[in-house]
Amino acid sequence: MIIRRLMTALAIFLSTGISLYAAGDHREPAKIINDRDGASCSQCHKFEVQSWQASHHFGSLKSLAEDEGGKVKEIVTKLGFGNAVSNVTCAQCHFTTKTTAQKNEFTKTPTGPVMGVSCESCHGAAKEWHSLHSHQTLKDFLEFDPNKKAQTDIVISDDIKKLISSLQERLKGKSENDFKIAIAAETRKLGMIRPRDTYELINNCYGCHTVPNPELVNKTEHAAGSEFEIIAWLNGEIRHSFRGTNWDAPSNREFTQEKKRELFVAGRILYVEHALRAIAMATFPKEDEEPTRYFEEMQFRVADGIGNVLELDEALEGQVKELKALAALLAELDDDIESLTKDQVPKLVSALEKANRAFIKAAKSYDLTVLDEEITDIEPVGDALFGK
Repeated sequence: MIIRRLMTALAIFLSTGISLYAAGDHREPAKIINDRDGASCSQCHKFEVQSWQASHHFGSLKSLAEDEGGKVKEIVTKLGFGNAVSNVTCAQCHFTTKTTAQKNEFTKTPTGPVMGVSCESCHGAAKEWHSLHSHQTLKDFLEFDPNKKAQTDIVISDDIKKLISSLQERLKGKSENDFKIAIAAETRKLGMIRPRDTYELINNCYGCHTVPNPELVNKTEHAAGSEFEIIAWLNGEIRHSFRGTNWDAPSNREFTQEKKRELFVAGRILYVEHALRAIAMATFPKEDEEPTRYFEEMQFRVADGIGNVLELDEALEGQVKELKALAALLAELDDDIESLTKDQVPKLVSALEKANRAFIKAAKSYDLTVLDEEITDIEPVGDALFGK
């Protein structure tokens, strides 16, 4: 088997854990534009939004607020704060938090959770890039006047208006392909995580499927992370690719096998990277000192992830040079994970990210068909809406 089956428990909540990073620009509350029904996105992505509304991600706010079984209350009580819905520790990953003009119904403040894990949780807060992304053709974009009052309450900043005007001038006389390339580049700069951005996409997922909060794990029964597999989710309930389909009878398209191979390898490397980022937050035990639960859990995840990378390299017979280099770097730790020191972590994290990005760029040049049997055996999480 290429994958070593994890022995850690799934996260208490199926959809997510806690973000590996403090809330960053990609989901800044002041830049979130959707409310609980995803109305802004559904104007063009009707079926994608319907698919999301049938998912565990969509229901994460409701499930924590209702707290069936009392597990949430038990955790927040041990941590010493009031409730999960109003606390940033939980909100970072279980909710989409938005700044509004009115007080939020959950927190009674202008900033608070408005829905579960949403479009903008995965693809980035859309306030700045929405006005660029919402054009299907070059003609439509060139005719767009950002100074006219929008039909929605999304306010376009002066800086974005200037960017749009500049881009319109640059694209006059250009092709549809030039337009698509330019829009993709500019929206990425403004914080959009696009479906083709393999590293950024999976990196964002692991930011919530690896717990970065030592206190949360050490003081409560919250899991240290989940048995997350990117293909299981992207081929399951969060698969949402309807573009170019019959809108009366939509078909939810799968990734190509070639893309699945790329995702499979990139996901294995990112698993190790995030386990290392997390263990860097732990207190490394000294001499006969008892290790914390968080340290032990993350040490196991690092070891498990390293084993997966080494087995991948072996299965591919060293033909993927990025994996081969990582295997050489990580082999010593595979034999003695207890020798890992906190000082080693930054270099390892940097090497993993660099190698992964290089692999993703070169993935099409490698023969990865040996992975197909393993990929086929991966069970999807839930069912993709509207069938296979």
